[in-house]
Amino acid sequence: MEPALTIEVTATEACTVLVVTGEVDAATAPQLAEAVASAIDAGPAEIELDCAAMSFIDSSGIRVLIDAWDRIKDRATMQIFVTNLQPGPERILAICGVHDLLTR
Repeated sequence: MEPALTIEVTATEACTVLVVTGEVDAATAPQLAEAVASAIDAGPAEIELDCAAMSFIDSSGIRVLIDAWDRIKDRATMQIFVTNLQPGPERILAICGVHDLLTR
């Protein structure tokens, strides 16, 4: 059985990319939160969550994204953003009012 969520991390000094594959829900959101927190702690200028292969996100996942944004919002030297959203997750972020906050 395939894991519900995998996160592949590629880091340089300037940017950390987290490739999110699968579903982000109450069961997997802690895994995403841990990966994002590690990326923030490493201190790159940018953190990108590449969500091309993320098929689903619920309120637990959105909470992780908002918490991450909230943690770095006062840092002029760090940005976090989501890219390559599929239509379903993109719609959820838009409905929740965080799409423009987290996308480029």
